[in-house]
Amino acid sequence: CNKNNAEVIMKLVFILLFLLMSSTSQARSQDLAILHESIKRIDQLLIYYNDEVKPLLKRYKKNSHVVFDRNENEKIDQFWTQLIDHRIALHTIYNSRKGLDASYENDLILYSVNLHLQFSAVILAQDLWDIPGARQKLNKTNTREVPRGSYISMVNELFRSVRNTKGMNLNDIPTLFPTYALAVDQTQFYKTRDLAVDKSDIALKIEQLNEVVEKRYEAYQTFVLSSLNMRVLKFRFLKYQFKSIFYKLMTKISTWLGDTKTRNRNPDYYNGQTLIDLKLAQEIQKKVRPGDIMISRTNWFLSNLFLPGFWMHSFIYTGTPTEFKAYFNTAEVNEHYLLKCLEEVLPCTDLQGYLANSAATKKAWQAFLIKDQYGHENALIEATSEGVHFSSIRHTFLNDYLGAMRPRTSKLTKAMSIEDAMASFDLEYDFDFDYDTDDRLVCSELVIKSFYKREGKPESLSINYDIDKGLYLKMVMGRSTLPVINLVRKIYDENVVGMRARELDFVAFLKGDPRKKTAYFMSEDEFYKTRNYPKWDFMQ
Repeated sequence: CNKNNAEVIMKLVFILLFLLMSSTSQARSQDLAILHESIKRIDQLLIYYNDEVKPLLKRYKKNSHVVFDRNENEKIDQFWTQLIDHRIALHTIYNSRKGLDASYENDLILYSVNLHLQFSAVILAQDLWDIPGARQKLNKTNTREVPRGSYISMVNELFRSVRNTKGMNLNDIPTLFPTYALAVDQTQFYKTRDLAVDKSDIALKIEQLNEVVEKRYEAYQTFVLSSLNMRVLKFRFLKYQFKSIFYKLMTKISTWLGDTKTRNRNPDYYNGQTLIDLKLAQEIQKKVRPGDIMISRTNWFLSNLFLPGFWMHSFIYTGTPTEFKAYFNTAEVNEHYLLKCLEEVLPCTDLQGYLANSAATKKAWQAFLIKDQYGHENALIEATSEGVHFSSIRHTFLNDYLGAMRPRTSKLTKAMSIEDAMASFDLEYDFDFDYDTDDRLVCSELVIKSFYKREGKPESLSINYDIDKGLYLKMVMGRSTLPVINLVRKIYDENVVGMRARELDFVAFLKGDPRKKTAYFMSEDEFYKTRNYPKWDFMQ
């Protein structure tokens, strides 16, 4: 697919990563930028649908038992997963604003979200109205990533939102997510729009996008307002075979949206009120060693929706500066870096001295030695929306789930890998999620590429054994990506299945328990099970 289509899901994360990673007041100040990016990406995704996915789904008109090849199934699954992800993002934005006092900005956001939710729905609803095979495909596809019944829920949302709901029995066409009357939001927005002054540039851009969609939407009005179509919709849901699952999910999703809306971030902690507290973070720190690969997840981050799989973040544990020095004080490491100091004519004799004097790592080493604002020492290197940087355990260990794996390599390899990671310090985050580029990095890229083999490095970690078999590196919209979840699949394949020689050992797993509001250390077997955990909280 072309470059624009490949960017459908990627750059949205650039904005959305910040929505729930700040205080409520800070998040609201960014909502217009978030919304603008969201609706642009949905428009691009609909272009991809029209060019690549729609022709595939229309095959059901000629053959109700059509069989797609692997690449065709990937196109359909990727499109549908990303469209549902985007729709959930819009629902989350809407619910974070719902109930606030009327204002131009607030009303613009509510109306824009609703308009683009319904426009993305009406295109697929009309296109696939008379193609039962295609509807069934989207209702069932990707059941681990997308709730079953998502297609029928989307169409029900459309009819409930656009039609006059007065006098309707809403139980006849229930939805997984809340519905919002489009006409009500439109009327309210038009009232405040005419009174607004000093509109921001981003608000004006959103208004322009809305005007384009409103004109395109007019062509679908007859379809949605048809009483016959409404009766057909009710009948179809009565026939829907997953009704019991559907109703259970409605409750879970409503609770999840409420939690996402009301969860107040603790300004003293990066990840808010998490199940792993500082005491537990210090307990797992006692188990890990410099060079360990760690992965984490915080349940209610909106950014989870745009990354495949349960685990969302990965990083390299460096140890504190004191721990780092003691761990790598070995004859092999000291000899290697003494020779490097001599070869490069640097005033040093060991690893620490080399990192402090080498042009590639000098800036990183200085940053590594600085404590955070709370007096905690840096103990890991990671790539986040801020770029490649160091963090303390107080910053990054406080999550709902935390896992650790240990590369089966020498200390020299680990030292050289941390050196390579430090050489990437200050690189920008790769919001295109393109594994094939090195000038910007995502978290999993930083981890694996730091362990790449190079001259003088005794061992390395491998990740791309055979992309045609779908192992580890994953093609998403034409780009090669490395989901964090695939690090768990790698260690499982090697340690349990015996697919190849072991490169990683299990170290520790802290699993959050939302009911008891804490986390517990769990077994290696339980850690491997997370490779099949659903990524959405309400699916757990």
